[in-house]
Amino acid sequence: MPFYEYKCETCGEQFDFFARRISERPARCPECGGESLTKRLSCFSARVGSGSASSAASCPTGTCCPGGSCPLN
Repeated sequence: MPFYEYKCETCGEQFDFFARRISERPARCPECGGESLTKRLSCFSARVGSGSASSAASCPTGTCCPGGSCPLN
């Protein structure tokens, strides 16, 4: 069951959404109740070699992982 990141196009709020099914998405923004939501590219951690988290695993856009490494590692 994955977490997805969404952005509300009405107020700009960014939030995580826990989906029980891949096709499930939030109906409204938790901040303003807006219905215009966009799924965002999320940060993630990659495992390489001996199982250590790679510092090269960062978001392709570079917008959510400042400095080139994911803060979730």
